[in-house]
Amino acid sequence: MLPAYSPADEEEPDEEESVTPEPIEWLGLRRREPSSVRGARPNQFYPIYVRARDGQLHSIGDAVDDDVDRREVKAPRGTVALWPLKPAGTEMLWGLTPDVLRGNWAKGYARVNNWKPAQKKGTVQYLTTGTIEKIEDGRVTITGHGPDGHLQGHVTVDEVTSVRPKRVWQMKSHNAETGGTSVLTKLIPGRRFDYCKSLYAVEDTLRFAVGNKPDALVLDFFSGSGTTTHAVMRLNRQDDGRRRSVLVTNNEVSVREQAGLVAKGLHPGDEEWEALGICEYITKPRIESAITGVTPDGKAVRGEYKIKGANLPDPFLMQDGFEENVRFFNLTYLDPEAVEAKQSFDQIAHFLWLIAGTEGPVIDSEPKSGWSLPEGGTYGVLFRNKGRAGFAQALAERAGNANPVRHVFIVADSTDEFHRSMEEVGADPANTTRLYRHYLKNFRTNVFDLKDPL
Repeated sequence: MLPAYSPADEEEPDEEESVTPEPIEWLGLRRREPSSVRGARPNQFYPIYVRARDGQLHSIGDAVDDDVDRREVKAPRGTVALWPLKPAGTEMLWGLTPDVLRGNWAKGYARVNNWKPAQKKGTVQYLTTGTIEKIEDGRVTITGHGPDGHLQGHVTVDEVTSVRPKRVWQMKSHNAETGGTSVLTKLIPGRRFDYCKSLYAVEDTLRFAVGNKPDALVLDFFSGSGTTTHAVMRLNRQDDGRRRSVLVTNNEVSVREQAGLVAKGLHPGDEEWEALGICEYITKPRIESAITGVTPDGKAVRGEYKIKGANLPDPFLMQDGFEENVRFFNLTYLDPEAVEAKQSFDQIAHFLWLIAGTEGPVIDSEPKSGWSLPEGGTYGVLFRNKGRAGFAQALAERAGNANPVRHVFIVADSTDEFHRSMEEVGADPANTTRLYRHYLKNFRTNVFDLKDPL
């Protein structure tokens, strides 16, 4: 797996430094997301009593009703009540309920850290479920206990060498403005897109999941400006990977642009309206510019990809582009009867390519031979019965090939004809689909036809 960028700092890492065990990670118990205010969830607002003299956990109180003033709750003698409060005093929630925290505390999985006797303040910390699992299955070595009974130990070397995701990146490159808006502005100058994610943050996120999977397929149903595909291309460049990405987006215009278009008397579907939609105006040109290294106005993209401290083949000029290819498709509605009548192959052709793994050429028309299995492709189509013999021979020649046929589509007027063709050409039933009627059923939901099952 490729190394993740260090979230701690931006200094150049010492490649000669040996891997050493890391202490187990303690996290603050107070929830920090803005939605986790008092009253948002039950049983997570309660006092935690700490001994005033040394900051050790004394006991854990019960949940307090939302209408009770916390200042009316009395602490046991010699203790201080800690509450989940923001520095400004906003009442928040603890991350665990009292019963769960008591159970964890009894096992040494909770503690108070950084106790300040004069201010009577400290941070309640706990071990996450993942860390507890590592402790209980031996991946964490316990070296002792603190004065209050909390566990002390370190993660084994085997665990340290695997990349562990962090909750927060502190690198400037992972900032949305620096790694997102700034990068997008270089690729498509003069075009605005709000809340663009950092290219490098998305790249690092993907690395945790597919860094060791060079043939992975990444799907993004809410692609926005296309950062995901851009990040996949960077990963491929770093290890000569063949990862693919499929993006789905709408073509809505921004609120600001919509107001101007409406004032002109335009509506969705009008050419000028659609030209300013997110897909046509931002996503497609951004991906094209990233690959070609040329902006929409024909100029070389200025700037370079560079992350200080990252153990990656950066920097390189953005105008160098990537050795990648891309296809853009428009989703539309088709008449099912026209499809079933074999009148819409050119409109469903790219769906077959997607089903077969998005590699190689697209079969977009019927050849005279009655079948098609292009060189370098991952699927084939038998259009007519007259092509069975030739198609069968082509499939046989590809068997055991480094580039196998992943899917076969057979045009047939009846179920019996479909099965006969499948048997004669030697297609795998598990990876064969009937066109056109059964093709349509592949995209139906909540329907099961007992009379004509797929």
